Amino acid sequence: MKLFVDINTINKLFFFFGLFIVNFAFSQNSYNSKSQNFYYKLVYKPDTLSEQRFEEHFILTIANGKSLFTDVVNKKADSMETNLREYYRKNPSATYSFKGVPRARFSYYVEKDLLREQVIHYYDKIGAKHLMYKENPDLKWKLYDDIKVIGGNVCQKASVYIYGRSFTAWFAKDIPINDGPYKFYNLPGLILEVYDEQKDYHFSLIHFNPNAEQDSAIVIPSYRLHKLTDTEKEKFIKGKYSYDISIIDRLKNSMIGDSLTPERINDIRERLKRNNNPLELKP
Repeated sequence: MKLFVDINTINKLFFFFGLFIVNFAFSQNSYNSKSQNFYYKLVYKPDTLSEQRFEEHFILTIANGKSLFTDVVNKKADSMETNLREYYRKNPSATYSFKGVPRARFSYYVEKDLLREQVIHYYDKIGAKHLMYKENPDLKWKLYDDIKVIGGNVCQKASVYIYGRSFTAWFAKDIPINDGPYKFYNLPGLILEVYDEQKDYHFSLIHFNPNAEQDSAIVIPSYRLHKLTDTEKEKFIKGKYSYDISIIDRLKNSMIGDSLTPERINDIRERLKRNNNPLELKP
């Protein structure tokens, strides 16, 4: 007799037992020295005029009371670029190229010190410039008695209004880590799910590695720190906006400027219009 097993059921079982293991590990020591990797899925809608949604995966690494959150593709791309830069440094006659390095939709890092300070360090880039700003999010969480089970964990409901949106979060007290995806943190348990009222941005925990010491340091890639510029959040937002909307002028002045057709220019303008729904509607 053949035995048929649904793959989704298997994944749910791994998720359930994995969270149980993490529960046990953190009940022994909430912030141990070993790196813990938590993987989140983001389903988001970048265009308010369309119902089309996209999906990206992120990684939250926690160790020694610190955490680092970034796009999985961004982490891979930075690792590849770091290795290539080191290779070209040792082989200056080699042809300089980053062909094959993937481009992430989200290139930022969010760094938190969960034990000693409430300030978040946000790293990103505008073109070739690497910037960092500090932020102390005004997370005035409201707790509710509502509960639901996620991956075998009893989670409690919380809500907050920030960045021009109302967010709902579900956190697990049995995993005593006051952290979560993106800039969401400071609840009495790990945030397993968080989303805004319209569910334009929906983070949910999908996988974790409770003992991920390899390639999981709380470190910003060294090349990103080279000539790093400290800035303010509002200046960063304005600079990013100015850079994005100037893409046509920059392309016209580049090597491919002569090949830009009116159709191509119109396509770029339409694409910019469709990117009108950032997670943070307000600073």
